[in-house]
Amino acid sequence: MNSCPTAKFTCLAAALCLLAAWTAAAAPDGTVAFDRAGSRLAITVGGAPFATYVWKDGEVSRPYFAHLCVPGAGQVTRNFPPDPVADRDNDDHATYHPGAWLAFGDINGADDWRLKAPVVHERFA
Repeated sequence: MNSCPTAKFTCLAAALCLLAAWTAAAAPDGTVAFDRAGSRLAITVGGAPFATYVWKDGEVSRPYFAHLCVPGAGQVTRNFPPDPVADRDNDDHATYHPGAWLAFGDINGADDWRLKAPVVHERFA
């Protein structure tokens, strides 16, 4: 079976968009906003942080969602980059655990799970 890294990340993006929509429904004003800065897109829902989509990073060779938050629970992903004080007991994730992403050990011989093959963000739809 021939798989495409773009298609797999599109599935993750779609799932997170659904989560954002659910979060928006729970937010007092339900407004979803996007603020682009370089290769990062900060997403807020009802004025509160939801996630940061990073499609180009010098250390991580795949797109990812960092700082993922849910209503009433705050941030549900690890800090990225790791905080030297808060994450001193979990310093194993300097580049491997930036947040939420989709990766596989072998897609047509490419290994983006271990950051040995890049996944490239092509465009916003």
